[in-house]
Amino acid sequence: MADYEAWKELGDLYVSLHMFKQAAFCYEELLLSAPVNPIYHVTYAEILYSIGGAENYRQAMSHYSAAIEYSGGTNLRALYGTCMTSAALRSAGKPSRGAAAVESEPEGLVETAAEAIKQEYRFKRHELLKPVVEPTLAKLVS
Repeated sequence: MADYEAWKELGDLYVSLHMFKQAAFCYEELLLSAPVNPIYHVTYAEILYSIGGAENYRQAMSHYSAAIEYSGGTNLRALYGTCMTSAALRSAGKPSRGAAAVESEPEGLVETAAEAIKQEYRFKRHELLKPVVEPTLAKLVS
């Protein structure tokens, strides 16, 4: 078993045990070994999102953005994660005193992600899911 396989297996085990900080460390190691792997970026972003907090949401948004870029905009987990994280950032409010005022998301990213999700459902003709997906995205983007 290669090192990256061991880190992934350990990270997935920590996620299953809800030990997110330990899982984050494992995925940081994976990102060092394969920095352009969109799946590692998405999983790391999901872990950060699960830990919560404004700073973790900002970092998650960064990794979702990277996953979208590295997958050519086709990774639905990254697209949905972008919308979810944007909503979480809005509800988390402004950064605490002394925290760096980091741009939380590139301009238009969330709207573009929501539109890409809608296009994917239109393209694949998932008509039964359309009444669920579109209102959910509208709540996340607004």
